[in-house]
Amino acid sequence: MWASSEVTYSGYSRPRPLESRVGLRAFHAIQSCPEAATRVEPVGPKLTAIGSQVTKSDERTMSEELFRAPQQGVIKRSFDRSAFGAVRALSGCYTGFVLDRLGKLGFMSPAMKPLSPGTRICGLATTVLGAELEVRRMAINLAQPGDVLMIAAGGVTDYACFGDATALRMQLKGMAGCVIDGSTRDAASLRETKFPIFVKGVTARNYHYPYGGDHGAVNVPIVCDGVLVHPGDVVLGDDDGIVVVPAAVAVTLAQTIERELAAEEATRKAMTSFKPYDVQGVLAKRGYRFED
Repeated sequence: MWASSEVTYSGYSRPRPLESRVGLRAFHAIQSCPEAATRVEPVGPKLTAIGSQVTKSDERTMSEELFRAPQQGVIKRSFDRSAFGAVRALSGCYTGFVLDRLGKLGFMSPAMKPLSPGTRICGLATTVLGAELEVRRMAINLAQPGDVLMIAAGGVTDYACFGDATALRMQLKGMAGCVIDGSTRDAASLRETKFPIFVKGVTARNYHYPYGGDHGAVNVPIVCDGVLVHPGDVVLGDDDGIVVVPAAVAVTLAQTIERELAAEEATRKAMTSFKPYDVQGVLAKRGYRFED
């Protein structure tokens, strides 16, 4: 999907792609949520006083406009929590078992791993767009016990946007954990707290605040490590990674998934001696040739 505005250079003109005008994070959000692309708001140039003159600081040799997506700058105080009842059923499953029932969709990249091996996480998503400190703090204020904070920090791993002080507040509130499309600091102390953290990197260097980046948002649809996450979706994580289950799908899965998991476990317990796989006929039909 490419929307463009015309930019004129000396001698020729070419369209300017959408992501170069709204910023990468906003572009990803628009790309995953087409309805968000129906309106973009221009941000006017800043005025700067120089002596007795007032000039436009954004004036350039070629005309440019700054845009932001409609969901940027939005703080939603609440969201649909209809999938809350599904959290208990899904929390007893491993991510692969759930992913098999989602057509392999909704799984984050292998780079998204628990900070401490053996960590498990399951809860409703409270979403944060961007790495701005105050925006994340507002999201924590609005979250409820059992929620998972999902931070769409753009995959930046050179700078941390999380640390042990924030984790302590979340832990005291009873939140289920945090998933960060970026980096954290204070790794050793975070491991000591045993607060569930899934993250792509660790670095001591954090952002200088106020960050001053693109406008963030709370409880809007985000793209976290390539996966679309709506507030209220169920987030499940273990040593294999993170899977995001859309709220409506989670409610449906919860009706049968516990019985299905119990059946799988019973089958495994029944294995007491080796039994060869019945695959020779299948391979022969595919054209494999067996030789001595």
